Amino acid sequence: MKKKFNQHLKQRGVIGTAKRFKQCLDENGLDYTVKQIFKPIDKNQNGIVVEQHSTLEETKIVVESNTPQRIVPRPTALRKYPFNALDTILELRLPECKGVFIQAPVIDWEVPLFQRPQHMSIAMADAGYLVFYISSNVYDIVDGFIEVYPNLFVTNRTDLPFILEGAYVSVYSTSSAYTTANLSDIRKKNKIIYEYIDHIDPQISGMATETLEKQFNYFNDETVDIVAISGRALIEDFKGKVSDDKIVYVPNGVEFEHYQSLIQYNEVLPALLEPIVAKQKPIVGYFGALAPWLWYDLIDKVTLNMPEYEFIFIGPDYYGGVERLPTRENVHYLGTIDYKTLPHYAKYFDVAIIPFSPGQIAKTTSPLKLFEYFALQKPVVVTSEMQECVAFKEVLSGDSAENFIRQINNAYLLSKDQQFKKDLLARALENSWKMRAKALSKRILQEGPSFAKTTLPLKELVGGVNNRLIVHVVNGIDSTYLESRAFKVAQRLIKSKYTYVFYDVSPDARLGEYVLGEGIYLASSIETIISVNKNFTYIIDKNGVDSIENGISDVKINKGLVVFQYEGESLLNANSLVNRLISDELNIVITISRQATEIVKTVRNYNYCEIIERHNDANISALKLKAIIEFNHYDYTSAQLEEVQNEILDIYRKDDPTIVSYYELAYKEAEKNYWYPVLDWIDSLGEVKSAIDIGAAYGTLLLYAMKRYPINKSVVIDPVGYMSKTYIERYNIGFYTKDIEKDNFSDLGKFDLVLFTEVLEHLNFYPVSTLLKIKSLLSPKGKLIISTPDSQEWGITTKYYNSLEEVPVFNNQVQPWIDDHIWQYSFDEFIKVIGEAGFEVLDVGFSKGGIARHTCLLLQAK
Repeated sequence: MKKKFNQHLKQRGVIGTAKRFKQCLDENGLDYTVKQIFKPIDKNQNGIVVEQHSTLEETKIVVESNTPQRIVPRPTALRKYPFNALDTILELRLPECKGVFIQAPVIDWEVPLFQRPQHMSIAMADAGYLVFYISSNVYDIVDGFIEVYPNLFVTNRTDLPFILEGAYVSVYSTSSAYTTANLSDIRKKNKIIYEYIDHIDPQISGMATETLEKQFNYFNDETVDIVAISGRALIEDFKGKVSDDKIVYVPNGVEFEHYQSLIQYNEVLPALLEPIVAKQKPIVGYFGALAPWLWYDLIDKVTLNMPEYEFIFIGPDYYGGVERLPTRENVHYLGTIDYKTLPHYAKYFDVAIIPFSPGQIAKTTSPLKLFEYFALQKPVVVTSEMQECVAFKEVLSGDSAENFIRQINNAYLLSKDQQFKKDLLARALENSWKMRAKALSKRILQEGPSFAKTTLPLKELVGGVNNRLIVHVVNGIDSTYLESRAFKVAQRLIKSKYTYVFYDVSPDARLGEYVLGEGIYLASSIETIISVNKNFTYIIDKNGVDSIENGISDVKINKGLVVFQYEGESLLNANSLVNRLISDELNIVITISRQATEIVKTVRNYNYCEIIERHNDANISALKLKAIIEFNHYDYTSAQLEEVQNEILDIYRKDDPTIVSYYELAYKEAEKNYWYPVLDWIDSLGEVKSAIDIGAAYGTLLLYAMKRYPINKSVVIDPVGYMSKTYIERYNIGFYTKDIEKDNFSDLGKFDLVLFTEVLEHLNFYPVSTLLKIKSLLSPKGKLIISTPDSQEWGITTKYYNSLEEVPVFNNQVQPWIDDHIWQYSFDEFIKVIGEAGFEVLDVGFSKGGIARHTCLLLQAK
């Protein structure tokens, strides 16, 4: 059996050895008789291996056990390269990356507690870097390079920081891997990022304290390039050591999807929790190191005086911390639980705690677990000196056992508050590891775009009736402006086949024409551009108002759209500007603020004035702007759609020639207005091997996709059976008459394309849990296409609820399904729930719909 066990694991490419996996089973109390190894995942059986960090299909190992638990081995390698393959990897990957990021030795990749170095490495890969994570092979077994995530390689090549050039090498303040001489050698060819994540303290550093202090003292302006600080209080330690511009604040973050996706399923209760949950008492939980810096006296008093609560502690024993936990019936130490299965345990907490003892460690630490608790939607109680925690208004704190007890009781009440739980989710998303990598990357990429003269006259570059042109009027532009939100909007719009020209009307404008980036230009005159391209849109920047007479005071805009970006004092000039620039024939004005909207409506009596709110993400504003422009200027027809519709119509006619179907009577004609720009998105996907349509109605979009790609797995989920059985049988579609909100579909596998059109408004519950469930169906590069009526035109539905916040969260409650529009979403509400579910918006479009406008989004998982 042991030989067979080893062979199975090696065949499946699990990193490490069967011996290591057996050890993992032993540590978690499993009787490890292997029955079978096969694919894909089945969430309904015990002992499932769930791979969180690999983009390959997961391997399932079914284990016979008296104490069933989910155990996850090392991530399956995407690719493996030999020890001497560095040049090959650089040649293949570096051209598509921003640069090289090296994580110097600190902890192995595969340790039970997944920590900041691993999270930041994944996030930096997502941010566009080629990442090498150096392992000391204490837990890992790596020989060469193992790609565990796209463009992230775990390696035992400890020489990389010394032989590569131009890389950023991340050195942690908790690692004594390098001497000061080593650091000097590294910086001869590369740049050093010093990750100062904890105050150097013997309680944390132990015997390495003296070495780490020498390393800390070594760094100054001449020996380090960037100092990444995890806690605000730690900044003081570097004041005077390095210049302020070298310091960047990068606190800990959270892998939001890891916690939210795993807690959505009704998993088998872990055996260790069975006797605790059976008591039916509120549960207070902590996961993290059982270390000297915990306030054990407080824990003793709190657990003694709160017998009505159960207290759970999860984590490794540091320096005898477990022995200091009180021994009583309501206190439970569960040992170390693997990061990949931790959410299955922590989901049973009612309240989460971080009880650090008063002192320097409490004041300077940015606890990673804080944001993980947020992602689990658990109210958090901390001790009062934890400055990084109490900075969040949602966090409760106590400076004594009595106050801590009172705050736990308050937190338990908050655990039932749905709005509070939504706020915690929002906090988790704001503090994702992706945002942390973005902050670090911004500091790395300080150099902005440069100005370069155009090689051809601008009128030749932007001419032609098919060239979509945007003219953005500004009052002065420099390299600082090129780092602004406006420039990011321009960068996003040129990806959508627009040409973007910044028109500088300031007195000291650069004369001539310049290239600011691909498809982005700067000009001090635009008369010739307008003369050759009539298909343009004006954006009047708020900074361009005062000097607008310099170039376009005599131009009446009767072609294209106008976008007013006014706020504050600039609004004083808007009245006259509206009269000067906007002709009576202009069909739409877009504004950036509601004040500007009112001015446009008052001065020119415009009934239709679109508002683009200032979203935190400039990408969203740019995509909405592009969508509005296209919706108002470009007609859309599709011969391919008509071909698909005719086939469906023919199927219904053959099913029953005596009946005229509703599809023929009304739906076929109406849906022609639904699918711009959805069909274009489907056409652009490149490769689709599997597709699922949730709420498919008659199945038009699914059939359209099947006509475009060699799809070998097609699935439909729909509580209403509109689709023809002939259609289902002809294309071998798996059809499930189920409820996407209440039922579990994890056994369906992963899909390259998920369609969820005209369903969101029908959901009976707050949509985030359903959207998370849908996200779990996406393959690593999978795309979700979603559409819903836009309440700006449809109006707000108040038949059932007065606000989106009133829509209940699904919590296994039983209530009749309402087949109606429960809530019609504004654009901002749509973006909000999409963001809460952890999706990235790739594109935005509007369709005319059957009655009024619909919003369409193309998404992928963050």
